[in-house]
Amino acid sequence: MKTGDKAIMALAVAVILASSAVYILQMPEKEPDDVTVGDLTYSGSLAAGGVSGTCVSGSAILTYGNGGTSTQWYVKDLSATAFVQSGTVYTERGYELSSSGTTLTVVTPGYYAVRISDGSTTVEGNIVLDGTVTRSYSWSQTVGWTTYSYSFDFTYDFSSYLEYSQADAVRHTTSTLKDSRFAVVDSDMERLEDLLAAEYLEVRGSAASTDQSYADFLLSFVQCCIDYPTAIAKGADGYYRESDSGNGDTYLYGQSEYWAYPMETINMGEGDCEDTSFLLAALYSAAGYTAGVAVLPGHMVALVGLDSFTQTSVYGYTYTAMTITATGEYIYFCETTTSRFVPVGYLTYDVHQDVMELDEVSLVG
Repeated sequence: MKTGDKAIMALAVAVILASSAVYILQMPEKEPDDVTVGDLTYSGSLAAGGVSGTCVSGSAILTYGNGGTSTQWYVKDLSATAFVQSGTVYTERGYELSSSGTTLTVVTPGYYAVRISDGSTTVEGNIVLDGTVTRSYSWSQTVGWTTYSYSFDFTYDFSSYLEYSQADAVRHTTSTLKDSRFAVVDSDMERLEDLLAAEYLEVRGSAASTDQSYADFLLSFVQCCIDYPTAIAKGADGYYRESDSGNGDTYLYGQSEYWAYPMETINMGEGDCEDTSFLLAALYSAAGYTAGVAVLPGHMVALVGLDSFTQTSVYGYTYTAMTITATGEYIYFCETTTSRFVPVGYLTYDVHQDVMELDEVSLVG
């Protein structure tokens, strides 16, 4: 090898070594591990920034060791709606000043982003405070000339919601996955259905029908107790406002399309046609019915299989049912997005027409 070649080779080796050294220096630092104390979990970035936490009687207390009287704590609720209303305009939820001084106390179970500022230093991270969440429900259902009134409380752990909220899932329809995959029947859904069954029998009597009438009752719960979210859209001026061309997923989750699991819908108290259809299908499945959902152009409905069915007359709605070819079982379609009780098996005429053109439905299980 010539002397000049050796010099070139040495230079090449030096360049490679230098590049390797630069690469090593640019490697991102590993995020500090999260810290868990009782029902409180806070991110390692908070711990590394001088924050310590404790959990007392269900409340989280965070202390900033480097803080003083000028320290300010800003908090953003990550488990609430993505947008908030201010007059006629909707803006993305942001941080709000929550506390001043060296400590922050959080009493409500939730998932929060925390920002600490003392004028010269900013520390940021997330916290989760687990604990019991209670949802109270009350509604009425008119059957014939009789109106029945129901009420009950449902409690669950916040972590039960967060598990689904953080799930890595495809949040829309896709040809490779079942549409009914979001109608998950877990222990919380089973408990919710048990509570609903107990309330139904308490109000309607122990001899009340547990087929069509109970299916109607479960539908009334979803229709009357889960609100339809505000549909918003971004205008030409860059501001979000209520709009017929908007959608509720933007308001709730900050996405144009977001299929929510039943526990997400329970926690939010709101949901569009997909969300409420998944919730109802999960409740029907938990109750032992054949259940599922049907994806229509711009809409979704739930469905339930019944051994027998008595038709009635519902103004503005059309009787809608079909047979499952493989089993011969009759299934009946349910509109979940009304604010009043509309029985199983009845859809608006336009939706009925779309159902009649279906080639298949997606059953739970």
